[in-house]
Amino acid sequence: MMKHKFLTLFVAMSCSIAMMASVVTGQCGDNLSWSYDTQTKALSITGYGDMWDYWQDDIPWGTVSTEITSISLPNGLTSIGAYAFYNCEKITEIQIPQSVTKMGQSVFYNCDALTSIDIPATVTTIPYDAFVNCWNLRTINIPEGVQEIGDYAFASCQNLLSITLPSTITNIGGDALRGIKEIYCLATTPPTINGKSIDADAVVYVPCNKVSDYLAVQYWQFLNVLGEMDYKLSFGISENGSAQLTQSVCSMNIAIVEATPYYAGWLFDKWSDGNTDNPRTISITKDTVLTPLFKKSDKQYTISLSGIGYAEIEGYGSFYQSSICQTVAEGTYVYFYAISDCGRFEGWSDGVTTGDRGIRVTSDTTISAVYSGIETYQVSITAGEHGRLNQEIVGEVSSCASSFNFEVTADEGYHFVGWSDGETRQWRNIDVYSDTTIQAIFAKGEYGGKCGENLYWSYETTPAVLTITGEGEMDASSVEYATWRSYNYAEDADYYWMPKIKTISLPEGLLNIDYLAFKDCRHLQSITIPASVVEIEESAFEDCRSLQSVTFAGTNLTSIGDWAFYNCHELQNITIPEGVQEIGLAAFFNCVYLDELTLPSSMKRVGDNGFAQCRKLRRIVSYSVNPPEIDAKTFEDVDRAIPVIVPSGSESLYREANYWCEFFNISEETTNINEVEDMKQGKVESQKFLRNGQLYILRGNQLYNAAGQKIQ
Repeated sequence: MMKHKFLTLFVAMSCSIAMMASVVTGQCGDNLSWSYDTQTKALSITGYGDMWDYWQDDIPWGTVSTEITSISLPNGLTSIGAYAFYNCEKITEIQIPQSVTKMGQSVFYNCDALTSIDIPATVTTIPYDAFVNCWNLRTINIPEGVQEIGDYAFASCQNLLSITLPSTITNIGGDALRGIKEIYCLATTPPTINGKSIDADAVVYVPCNKVSDYLAVQYWQFLNVLGEMDYKLSFGISENGSAQLTQSVCSMNIAIVEATPYYAGWLFDKWSDGNTDNPRTISITKDTVLTPLFKKSDKQYTISLSGIGYAEIEGYGSFYQSSICQTVAEGTYVYFYAISDCGRFEGWSDGVTTGDRGIRVTSDTTISAVYSGIETYQVSITAGEHGRLNQEIVGEVSSCASSFNFEVTADEGYHFVGWSDGETRQWRNIDVYSDTTIQAIFAKGEYGGKCGENLYWSYETTPAVLTITGEGEMDASSVEYATWRSYNYAEDADYYWMPKIKTISLPEGLLNIDYLAFKDCRHLQSITIPASVVEIEESAFEDCRSLQSVTFAGTNLTSIGDWAFYNCHELQNITIPEGVQEIGLAAFFNCVYLDELTLPSSMKRVGDNGFAQCRKLRRIVSYSVNPPEIDAKTFEDVDRAIPVIVPSGSESLYREANYWCEFFNISEETTNINEVEDMKQGKVESQKFLRNGQLYILRGNQLYNAAGQKIQ
């Protein structure tokens, strides 16, 4: 268990060290003391026994860890505490006494200037995270007696290219040796490892007669395990590629080596001893260092592949299609494999029979897969009128060519709507596993797309008209559909449409006006809501500041959502249609020029601030026999002296109802039967009127009820 021991003297050191004595001291073990010289930046530990363990935030010299340039440790020190030298990023070397038998976790974490270190023969475990981020560590001596290397012990030691493990090693932790490309393991019994202990491309040398033993053990069988020869073969560093030992006959000191460039367009040139063979077989008669040398090529070649399930071209990307033709730089590495469900794979046209393979392109290359027992499908993938595809597929298609990439382009003045199978992506891959017919669909307007499962939209910049067609529920904010609102938030100002829209056409069959659908359409002056619309959702027309009139074509509408017409300043009169039962919170807030309001007989509730700040409202007509429920601020700042016309027999109900009672000019309907006859005879203009609590509409000489049915 870690101890947390501090000296009060050092707690204040970080803010006042410059004003104190040049040497600061403290205790770091029962019989250990420490001192730090602020002038020389030297940390000295004296005494004997075990050092206390710490966390990274309670190391006694932690506030100056990044300034320490040297560390001295005493003979008699038996353990180095956890995190002891964490973040000592300026130390380049340290001598660990032979008396040390234990090191705590993360002991040299972030000591990125440390270049070499010797582990005492008395230590049996190199702990968890011991040398993480020691970027410049190049050599480390791990003596006989060390049995275990903890998880992440040498993680991110970028310059530690080679390491030798003693014969006593029994366990190598997860990620312990990741990044180290050359490992010499002297143990005759394979140490325990996991799938991430050692990189798959590392070369691991083991005792010459033990290779088969290693390859028979879990996880070792996936590594490049070779027998150790009498002499050491290592590779020098090259900027543009690397080399590795691919095979060895350790009993004869014979090795096969291969050089590989890092980048497309680079080629192997020769080895540092002048030999140009690659791969190369070499007899090792002494310790040998070989450096692969590479050269840049300006040549370009074409690689053509067909009958493939996948290809990855170095520097050019990945391709999930059955055929590709790509011009690449000389030396480019290409990996590809055959289609798994294309009949029976027989091999490749160049004679290779493995299903997946990799090549380097050194000339124009054409390779195709050979299959037997192939199925065929009837396929038609085409563009409809007013657009085109990068390719059209019509006719019989082999199952070996079952995957195709398509890109859609609309003609001028038109836009892509979607595909006949419901897909809306403009770039897509189509896999063909049966007879298939798909067509790309286009519509008039420079821009457009889907705004619901069966709804489509288009926008013409001149004359700024947004048209919606189809039927069903609108979904203007879903990421599934690239709606006009998606363009509205594009960085390019040319796509910032919402303030520019002047006209909106909505189809009969539309069921709702979606949340935020037309917010900020500041040039919109009028809108007709189709009879089919059941709901106007929250903020649907918010900040449509030029909107003057709203026409409701039918009586299916049941609710107007919160903030639906918020800040529609220019709205002058509004007749809420029969069927609407609820008007939401602040739905018509700050409609400052609203002159007259008509509420239908179906109205049950108007939310808080529903018509607040409508200061010019001069008349309210309510056809509801029972007063709709309102809140204290539903009509805030509305003159309480304006006329409120209610159905015959309802005046007393309104005068007694909560908040309606604040209006002191409430009166009942005055329309009589004679006026009805006058309207029938055309003596007065068509209008709405109440009779016995029922709403009637007179147009010309024809009388209609609230549902629009003729009355004889």
